[in-house]
Amino acid sequence: MQYGHTDSCMLNMSAVMSLVLNNGVKPKGALGWGAGMECGPKTGDPRGFKTFEEFFNAFKVQLAYAIKESHAHMIVGEKIRSEEHFKPVYTLLTKGAIEKGLDVEKAGPP
Repeated sequence: MQYGHTDSCMLNMSAVMSLVLNNGVKPKGALGWGAGMECGPKTGDPRGFKTFEEFFNAFKVQLAYAIKESHAHMIVGEKIRSEEHFKPVYTLLTKGAIEKGLDVEKAGPP
């Protein structure tokens, strides 16, 4: 279920590549949460890849995982926002919300 937002998410492609080069593990010493931990699927040691296609397939696996995880996190964020952050001005300006007597998040499409 979506909660009415058209948010977007930016993926760090360098981080995705780093996961390819480290078999799904965020390198120790990297900034932020998860350094030294498995943060993506195991895609193999890139030194063992024989062709570019093997390398590129590992990249696609890591990218697909990052997209799936990002989408799941966006849905959680949208749910929290819809339940905890009301939009009185947006509600006033959205056709149908006032007539229904609901916040724009609950009113649905006009």
